[in-house]
Amino acid sequence: MRKKLLARLREDGVTLVMPGVPPDEREMLVESQPEIFSFTDHYRDHAIVLVTLSRAKCSHVEPLLRRQWLALASKAERKTYEAGNQK
Repeated sequence: MRKKLLARLREDGVTLVMPGVPPDEREMLVESQPEIFSFTDHYRDHAIVLVTLSRAKCSHVEPLLRRQWLALASKAERKTYEAGNQK
């Protein structure tokens, strides 16, 4: 069984491999902000986008990380998170 990841820093030290991004959303991100978002042929068939961290702002990365964390979190962890974010 393959372990699911929140994200992974590529060997170049500047590119974040961000799973949980469907191909249609990835296309939109790459087209609208190609200096930040990209993908290679290796990731073409996967729900992954590459993020150039040196050009990205927190506002680019945080929603993607949060969504992936929520997808991986246990039911109890999600409940605790949601309880802490209600106003």
